[in-house]
Amino acid sequence: MKKKLFFVAMAALALAGCNNQPTELNFEEIKTSATVKVYVTYDMGERVENGVVVNDQVVKADATVNALVDYNEYSAGAPGVKQIAAAPVEGQPGWYQVVIPCGQTGVSNVQIEVLGFEAPYYETKDAPINEFYPSVTIPVPTLLPGDLDVEYVVMAISGNAQNTNKSQKLTVSGKVTGVTEALKYKDDELTGTDKIKQSNIAGLELKYVGVACDLKVTVSTSISGDDRKLVYTAKSDADGNYSINVNYYDAWEITDVLVTVEPQAFVLDPEKDNAFTHRMFAWNKDDSEYRAATQALKGYYDGGKMTDVPCTNGDLLLGKKMGESQLDFTPDDKSAVYGTAPLNDGGEIDGNKRYATIPGGIAW
Repeated sequence: MKKKLFFVAMAALALAGCNNQPTELNFEEIKTSATVKVYVTYDMGERVENGVVVNDQVVKADATVNALVDYNEYSAGAPGVKQIAAAPVEGQPGWYQVVIPCGQTGVSNVQIEVLGFEAPYYETKDAPINEFYPSVTIPVPTLLPGDLDVEYVVMAISGNAQNTNKSQKLTVSGKVTGVTEALKYKDDELTGTDKIKQSNIAGLELKYVGVACDLKVTVSTSISGDDRKLVYTAKSDADGNYSINVNYYDAWEITDVLVTVEPQAFVLDPEKDNAFTHRMFAWNKDDSEYRAATQALKGYYDGGKMTDVPCTNGDLLLGKKMGESQLDFTPDDKSAVYGTAPLNDGGEIDGNKRYATIPGGIAW
């Protein structure tokens, strides 16, 4: 399968005037020049590394790069093309520099040529094979004489450039929260032990608080028949917030893009000072009443996956805001959870202790 190269160019010009003109085609008499720098990379295609699609764009350190200038630029009507070899820039792999003679009015019909070469390409995402990258030429804007610096960043893309290039960028952000049990009071002004007496407690409410969590972010498309996916990893901070910059294929419009955010399950363990705080009633025999108590549970947070959320045109400017991914808690051993029997059943007895459910909590 033939490949072709795709180029992205950036130019910065610093200009100064001069009055020198050539005599016929004697280039030694041309004292003014322009300098063109060319950066050459090639696209090795896509491979899979630890379940993640990786696109390798590798610098080409031994490319053959030439500048092609029509002789007509120096002498009206002169036939042929002058070829000037570019030299590698020392200490800057992938960069090449060529000095082009200029007359008083500069030169306009200049092209940069990168000769074809063989290089590895991931045809199947499994192992690279040698493929031929054919020669390409790109036009250069008019070059004026003087202190001139023109930089071209060249990206060599194999295959169909638009279909394989991933220069489109999108910021994906959101928040990850985990469920907790919080006490509700009949009177918010309570203090001390009054805050844990069963008679003063209205119940429990489930609150979701920010948690640090590993994330898998997948970018795909709604275009029929295109099953490509780009997978990224991210991590939310201690408050649950995350933001990650992702790329997607140039062939996709933003309205074709789907984003999936999947929080990765993680363990809560009392032995690691990272337990889930379960709340229930415990019988206080001294006061002959139930009081709120806590139990440190081992288990894990999971869930909260947001699948194939479509993007809009506004997301290009503001970024894709995914909202909140809410994680649920599952204990390792549900039979070890205290306080699963209701108060009107007299609670549950474990040895000399008695526990009962506080209404409104997690249904164990």
